[in-house]
Amino acid sequence: MSSYLCKKYDADSGRGSGQEKVISCLLTSPDDILNGENNPVLSALTNEGLSSAIGTYFYRFKNDSSPFIKIGEVTRKEGIEVRFKRGWHGTKRYSDSYLGKKINGSYEDSDFLNEIRKISLDNPAYFIFYQHITSQSHPKIDEVYAYRMHKRLYKSGTLSPERMNGNPLLARKLIWHKSSFAEVFRREFPDGSSYG
Repeated sequence: MSSYLCKKYDADSGRGSGQEKVISCLLTSPDDILNGENNPVLSALTNEGLSSAIGTYFYRFKNDSSPFIKIGEVTRKEGIEVRFKRGWHGTKRYSDSYLGKKINGSYEDSDFLNEIRKISLDNPAYFIFYQHITSQSHPKIDEVYAYRMHKRLYKSGTLSPERMNGNPLLARKLIWHKSSFAEVFRREFPDGSSYG
């Protein structure tokens, strides 16, 4: 991985301290995600004090007409680091593994893993994470909203396996940071500065 950028932001909801962070990690190789030793994404999260944070995350290609790979959330008390490790560096036997799942008695690679394998210097991607405050947010609501925005724009879903609730008004006033999807789409931080 060549770099990451991290900035503080104010949530659209007005909740929070204004000290929450959004981080964008440039990915130039599948190893930037799949390498369990000295992982650059985990190092960036640790360096910025985000490894135990909850929030919403996005995987997206830099140059693609349909860039979003996955939209997700993490609410586990151990934070994004444990979610990332279980998803990418655990075993396919984990129910929350990103690597694959058992089909007809044998383990098969996931579509998500196959998309990550497409990352290269010529086809870079980003991992973007928006930190939320545990007591004032529920990242699943932001994930549902971002997924709904993706479906409206692209007329299809992402590799998020869950079926999303179809009620467009559900929890609308509870969303932590409504702008996250649009910001990731534009490859911008909340302050309007570009990360790619």
